[in-house]
Amino acid sequence: MQRKIVTCMAVLVLLGGCSMRMGQFTVASSQNVRNLHYSNTQAVHTEGKSCLNQFLGIPIGSMNGHMQIAMDRAIENGRSKGGKGDILVNSRIDTSYFTLIIWGQQCTTVSGDLVEMQSR
Repeated sequence: MQRKIVTCMAVLVLLGGCSMRMGQFTVASSQNVRNLHYSNTQAVHTEGKSCLNQFLGIPIGSMNGHMQIAMDRAIENGRSKGGKGDILVNSRIDTSYFTLIIWGQQCTTVSGDLVEMQSR
């Protein structure tokens, strides 16, 4: 009887799910954008990261906006390196996850070249 209860609980844990907002962006594209004018001479490569800790699979803290937080941190890090940009080009978004039985962490990392838009 105890084995059936443990099995049922394990199945329920595996079937559990959730949803979360990854971020909200002013402009985003996975395609080449025509007529996008920016200065490449002062481009600064930068990276930002946002992590969510978990205890026994339960998130600690807010699950919303981690991609947006990572993007904002990347832009802030680029500006702290002397960049004067306002957009990331050639950007990459990675998500990593690890768990140590009772403790886990999910991280979103955004990297790219911080550049400044040029008006025409």
